[in-house]
Amino acid sequence: MNKIKLLSLCLVIIIILSVFASCNNNSQGGTVSDDIGVQNEPLHGELINVVDAKGSSGLTGDFKAAFQLEKNGENRIVGKAQNPVCYSIYASFPSPTVITRVLLTAPSEDQSGLSSATIDASVDGRKWTTLCTLDDGIVAKKNYNLNITNEKKFSYIRVRQSEINRTEAFTFRNMVIEGIPYDGNAGVIGNIEEETDISTLITPQSLITSNATVGDAANVFIDNSESYTANYSTDGKTNYVVGTLRNITDIRKITVKLWDSNRSARGTTVEVSNDGVNWVVLYTLPDLRKDGVTAENGEFTYYVNPNESYSYVRLAQNSLFTAYEEWTLNTVLLYGIEENEQSEPFPRKFIDADTVSITHYDDHVINNTENVTPDIIWDTSNKNSSYTHKPPENITEREAFYITGKFATPTVITEIIYHSPASNANRVRTSYFEVSVDGETWVNIVTLTGTNEAYAYSAKLSHVIDDDTAYNYIRLVQGENFYKYYWTVGTVEVKGVSG
Repeated sequence: MNKIKLLSLCLVIIIILSVFASCNNNSQGGTVSDDIGVQNEPLHGELINVVDAKGSSGLTGDFKAAFQLEKNGENRIVGKAQNPVCYSIYASFPSPTVITRVLLTAPSEDQSGLSSATIDASVDGRKWTTLCTLDDGIVAKKNYNLNITNEKKFSYIRVRQSEINRTEAFTFRNMVIEGIPYDGNAGVIGNIEEETDISTLITPQSLITSNATVGDAANVFIDNSESYTANYSTDGKTNYVVGTLRNITDIRKITVKLWDSNRSARGTTVEVSNDGVNWVVLYTLPDLRKDGVTAENGEFTYYVNPNESYSYVRLAQNSLFTAYEEWTLNTVLLYGIEENEQSEPFPRKFIDADTVSITHYDDHVINNTENVTPDIIWDTSNKNSSYTHKPPENITEREAFYITGKFATPTVITEIIYHSPASNANRVRTSYFEVSVDGETWVNIVTLTGTNEAYAYSAKLSHVIDDDTAYNYIRLVQGENFYKYYWTVGTVEVKGVSG
């Protein structure tokens, strides 16, 4: 009886260990050995010798050796960064096979490229089933013994780089396969369909440009020999071309063509956005004379790692050259994958906005002894000036101290820029801006940070405002916890669309 109980207990333990060592449903399981290679590992089941193997475009190395026991030292399959699609290593089986286990050995270096990679299998070499997703913590030289619980018969297997690492370098060592073969035809390596770059040329619509120009900005996004030039800026604003993508799009590739020693495009950024407010830089145009190009012309292709889809694209001139140099763009081609959802029209208020005039309306402060009046905070001609409010003596209850300005006409505010003064600048922390249509009902639109370090001399604290209401009044209010103390404020610049 004791022997039966002991055998039953052993059986339960084996079952539990098998569960922990299984790898299925897109999750990694298994045990990790400190031994290098799998020569000394006891193989459970039948070792499957693959018929043939290959690597996707851009990979180099002995692909068939990647699915065998290592004999002559470490096997290395490598692929450089900036590849258009995920790297994959493929192999075909002698006959339809139920895969029971794979024993994977991580490379001795550059193993991080295997993070989140998948082990997939296929019946026909076209549609793939994920058997296992490798953990982000792949350790160099380690063995991963992974039991597979999928009982379907497959003719092909692959290891595929993850989407999140699609444009990164990739290194693979070897993976031994165990399984149960069945009668049937062998897999044919030529039947495997490799992944290809399915992105297509994207042409932005409804272009918005800055300054007087030469040429049509639409030519920038077309593969032709035409150029577009914006004059140098006389007001310090950065030149730009903004376009709306027809559909929400995942940008996958950017190809830039420059010619005739065009250096004015250097440092131009390719940016994307979903709201016209927050922009993400995808790529910065290179310097034709510095990026390994010796000829007068140059072509550069950059593969963008998938992140999310966007509605708008912007080409923005390098601000270092805005004030004294024309901006000439030759060709910037965008390739991506469009979704079914159309993009909304671009909110032009973020393009048409300009610094607006504000006149002093009223205030509730106590003037200081320096004979400086509070209205100077709305005067942007001198961004280094400041005003200090002196709190009443023996103040015991909260009073709302504020300085109010009025717009010349109703204004949709797009940005508030607070200019920090030379001294006592942190006294303004947690102060906040309120706006009003009628001068009686006030809405808090933005609060200045409470971090002291933000208020360095001449610092600009910019706050983008996404509110379509046209306001007539704006005021700066002292932070509620500081009403007993001196209040020193710098100047306030407001950008918006008036009228």
